Amino acid sequence: MSLDVYEPLDQYEQRFKAEFARHSEAAWAALLAQSGVDAELNAELMRSIQHFERQKQQANNNLFLWQLFLTLLIAAALLLLLLSFAHHAAWLLLLLADLVFIIKYAYPGYRRVRGQISEIDKQIRQNIATAWKQMEPLNRLYDWDLTLKIIEQTVPRLQFDPYFNQARLLELTRHFQLEEQLPDDQSVLFAQSGQINGNPFVFGELQEMNWGSKTYVGQINISWRQRMRDKDGRFYYVSRTQTLSASCSKPVPLYERRHFLVYGNDAAPNLSFSRSPSKLSGKDKGFLQGLQRRHQLGKLKAFSRNLDDASEYTMMANEEFELLFNAKDRDHEVEFRLLFTALAQQQMLKLLQDRKVGYGDNFHFFKNRKINLLFPRHLQDFSLDSNPRKFHDYNLAKARQFFLRHNAEYFKVLYFALAPLLAIPVYQQVRSQGSIYGQEQAKRACAWECESLANYLGEDKFEHPFCISNSILKSRFVERQGALSIWELRALGYKGEKRVEYHSALGGDGRLHKIPVYWTEYLPVEKSSRLELSEQDASSIKDAYSAKPSWGAELPAWQNSNRSRAYRRKIVSFLQEKI
Repeated sequence: MSLDVYEPLDQYEQRFKAEFARHSEAAWAALLAQSGVDAELNAELMRSIQHFERQKQQANNNLFLWQLFLTLLIAAALLLLLLSFAHHAAWLLLLLADLVFIIKYAYPGYRRVRGQISEIDKQIRQNIATAWKQMEPLNRLYDWDLTLKIIEQTVPRLQFDPYFNQARLLELTRHFQLEEQLPDDQSVLFAQSGQINGNPFVFGELQEMNWGSKTYVGQINISWRQRMRDKDGRFYYVSRTQTLSASCSKPVPLYERRHFLVYGNDAAPNLSFSRSPSKLSGKDKGFLQGLQRRHQLGKLKAFSRNLDDASEYTMMANEEFELLFNAKDRDHEVEFRLLFTALAQQQMLKLLQDRKVGYGDNFHFFKNRKINLLFPRHLQDFSLDSNPRKFHDYNLAKARQFFLRHNAEYFKVLYFALAPLLAIPVYQQVRSQGSIYGQEQAKRACAWECESLANYLGEDKFEHPFCISNSILKSRFVERQGALSIWELRALGYKGEKRVEYHSALGGDGRLHKIPVYWTEYLPVEKSSRLELSEQDASSIKDAYSAKPSWGAELPAWQNSNRSRAYRRKIVSFLQEKI
């Protein structure tokens, strides 16, 4: 069976979806067997917890009735007290009877139910603690690349790196001409690299800062006395008030997250183009739809016939493909046709018109020589960060259900982000020359991975003490010290300085008034920290506090409990602020 995936939509529906489900089931069964967790014992414990939760619900209902009963008795006591003062002292006898009933019966009943709820809560907490301890061997087996391994097993053409290493980044930047340095207004929140038949790709998530505008409003209240004349001609004075407002717009840093996919391939090395989702994709061909299609197609034909501009655009015979893919800014017709063969056009159209299996036409596609950049919309709402903690649960049945559901969704999201690339057969037939940067570079985490790890640790651990905005974390490699890579992390943010400016406005009293408008000026602040990384060859640990025995000698910093440390994707990190 061919490993190439030339028909991504059909193969997902007919083969990969079911295969992934089977492999995911098998992976779960293997984890469960390895953990030694007793499924029946856990199920019995869950039944016990559910039993106590039902008892608690019933007790809460009883508690509500007792509270209502007590409220009525207390209200009756207050009413009887008022009647005894206003009418006759005989009402005091009923008041005393009411108070005795509250003290002897109602309040003890209320406290008894409260005690029952407290005892039930205690039983539930104890059972949950027992369940967590019971599930601990399984929870410790989840690893960062567990889902990715299942995907590799399902689609062998896809291979994923344990972390984004320096060799992969050098391959993308030096061979495929990806920009090596991200600007200072962008920070990597997540990066997952890999390859399709030897050609590198990176799924990325960026935090990006852009300057926006914020409107500040100031107000003052004015008052004056206005002389008026009545119908008899006599003067009198009326007090008037008015609220005067003024506003100003000032720059403010705005932060947004962007998910994307970068792919490098030597095919069509001189071709560049871009395309955006089409409003015509995936819609029924009704009357109005037909009019829109004919109108857009007419514009494309006219653009193709225009020989006066610098464009090399020439329509291909497949008008449906031209209409929906709409890459009319392409600059190399020969290479575009080599890339989009009849099979590629057919498969791309299936992806664009699909409304049931995948996500349809929801991606922006940019090609710049050897680099392909995609922005699938469905990536924006899903995190590919495979933190194993998300699988942790004390309920085995729920853990299994979440494991299978999350993995299936993860596979679908990732697969259909790659699907536009898989739909182009030439991209799988052309294989890159392979990494020429050696094993040592392949072991070292790159700047993207370092920033991703720093953002995983949290901005608050790096930000300047006066910073009131988000922080953009930027990394710079310093040196290698034995098993450690030393990085400098700069946290770029903004402090706020209070400012005021005055605007003049004419009031109803006929005078000009100065209105203060208070606003915040954002000034840059920066703080540097030192981050030490140690890349591990194997999945020797699962968290930051279960180091293998030999690490005491390899990483002396591990023994320093005063330093922040973390384990993520086979990388151990140590954080130390610069002094």
